Amino acid sequence: GCTQSAPVLMISSDESVYDFLGKNTFFKNLNSQQLAAAAKKFTIKRFKGGERIITQGEVSDSLYCVALGAVDFIAQGEDHKTKKIRTMGRHEFFGEFGLIHRTPRTVSVDAVTDVVLLVLSRAEYERSEGETCMKSLRRWVAATASSIVASGLREIPFLSDVDERQLHLIGRLFKCEVVPAAQEVAREGEKDERFYILSRGQLVLTTRDELGLYVELTRLHPGSTFGELSLIQNSVRTTTVTTLEECVLFSLGDEEFGVFMNMLPALGERLKRSVINRSIANMLANEVDVFKKMGKRKQHLLAEVCTTCRYPPGKTILEEGGMLPRKFFMIHDGLVDVLIGDKVVRTLKKPAYFGEVGLVSNSPHSATVRISDSGPAVLVECSQDDFRQVFLGEPGVLAEISLRVLGTRAPLEDVLKHETARIAFKKHVEKEFAEENIDFWLEVEELESVDRRKVRRSVLGALKIGADIIKKKKDEMLETRAMSIYKKFIAEDSSTQVNLPSELLDRIRKQVEAGDFSFNMFHDAKREIVALMSKDSFSRFQTSKEYAKLLESIGVYAQNPVPSN
Repeated sequence: GCTQSAPVLMISSDESVYDFLGKNTFFKNLNSQQLAAAAKKFTIKRFKGGERIITQGEVSDSLYCVALGAVDFIAQGEDHKTKKIRTMGRHEFFGEFGLIHRTPRTVSVDAVTDVVLLVLSRAEYERSEGETCMKSLRRWVAATASSIVASGLREIPFLSDVDERQLHLIGRLFKCEVVPAAQEVAREGEKDERFYILSRGQLVLTTRDELGLYVELTRLHPGSTFGELSLIQNSVRTTTVTTLEECVLFSLGDEEFGVFMNMLPALGERLKRSVINRSIANMLANEVDVFKKMGKRKQHLLAEVCTTCRYPPGKTILEEGGMLPRKFFMIHDGLVDVLIGDKVVRTLKKPAYFGEVGLVSNSPHSATVRISDSGPAVLVECSQDDFRQVFLGEPGVLAEISLRVLGTRAPLEDVLKHETARIAFKKHVEKEFAEENIDFWLEVEELESVDRRKVRRSVLGALKIGADIIKKKKDEMLETRAMSIYKKFIAEDSSTQVNLPSELLDRIRKQVEAGDFSFNMFHDAKREIVALMSKDSFSRFQTSKEYAKLLESIGVYAQNPVPSN
């Protein structure tokens, strides 16, 4: 590549590209053959004074060198005001970052005077790898680009402990991407091929629920990372990542990610620990019955806020009568003893949890909780604030807490909202041939939950999905499910008709006949059925052995004695 004859490409009437490069820092030490080969790689572009050379936002595909004249760099802010950044003159290069990272131009470039530019295309640059005649220039381009990346990485809290030398070294590994708004970065169900750090902008993580409706899980802000779980565990993505606005991302491919983890072992361990924490929390969310019924957004949030800790045998976690720590704990491995005074009243194992009552009531711990002497235990834990953020508003979780605290004094609504308790209650009422009341409550509850599932318009816009499409889908679900409920529980010829006042039945029937469907059209009927069951079948269930056994299996803290009959 470096043994070609000298070209005749003129910058001006008395200066060739060959002559010009011979005076340039990156080429002046080359011999004549190497210099001639380097000159052949450039083309020439000429511009009049005041002419726009490059427009901000255009795709970068070339490296430029000012051969004659001067150029101004002009930046336009979000307020559309322009500002001159700097002026470049003869022998200065620009465009090196875009050449490496294929990013859009961050500034516009205008000719101050008549200008002659030497242009090196990306294709020519890539072909020049290994050629002596381009070695110095390529070294400068790589160093400058990595320095720019390093300056961006320096602002990332995740990398705050990395020293300057290491930052410049890893800067060579990272690729910088500028991704426009409303563009998918990673897709659910596919394997991540890259590890990402968000430098600027905002991303949204979404998934689809069991009804096929979109769920916004969380938003990522500058400093956030994603993709490491898939690379470390060789798994597929469980969420889709989409830009809400133009974003700047630094990313590593699979191979570069491995180098990065080896170069910064402490940081690598933090990433691995984060992945382990999320994996364990995800596992528990799918093993604990009450957490299974949480929405996908809350399950995702649970995995994000939890940490995993290993405790030695005999370690006291909570002290009876104490107020600290204010944490929620789930058992991942090992045994945990619960003591009242000095007496072990219960031994817990995976997937049991504890600490929730004090977080909800702000009361002292009612028992001492200690790691069993039989061996160490691994606990997954989260703070009081995180607990409230995750669990408050989750009916199934709150119902279980209520059942554990109130025991036989818990209201029927808590039994109905707790799947295991509801199944036990239904078996009880089957003896009385009244199970249709529970089925009616459940189907109406599920219908009303469809209306509560909402996604912000900004997220739908990013996903390129019209709000009218979501509305149409929900309207179709409404009509189909409402008609099913009506035919099964309200219609005069139904074999499982629920016992409702005639005026309430007439009102619902008129709505159906008029096609006037709404998500809350059965709400008053649901309340009527709950009131009916509370006075009748539920009061008998509360004094049964089946209810006492249910409370014991849930882990009730206080309950009435099991009836002798």
